[in-house]
Amino acid sequence: MRSLFRQVEINGKKTLRDFSGRTVTHAEFASQDKIKIAPVVMFSGATREQLAAPLVGAMIPGFYGAYFDATLAEAKPKLTPRGGS
Repeated sequence: MRSLFRQVEINGKKTLRDFSGRTVTHAEFASQDKIKIAPVVMFSGATREQLAAPLVGAMIPGFYGAYFDATLAEAKPKLTPRGGS
């Protein structure tokens, strides 16, 4: 199984491929999910389904790693191999 991690700049003009295969700017990609502040960490499946609640903002800095780990643990079992179910 392969994972893809992207850092998206909410006002960025660089391009990437979105979940439907279209080339969009970082700003357009962020607006598709109505993201207006940073940081936001999202765990999405291959068809953009949300695998866990997003981490929004910096939260309590000393505990951010624990929040990240808990969110990743929630998302991980929902991952499916590419082309699989």
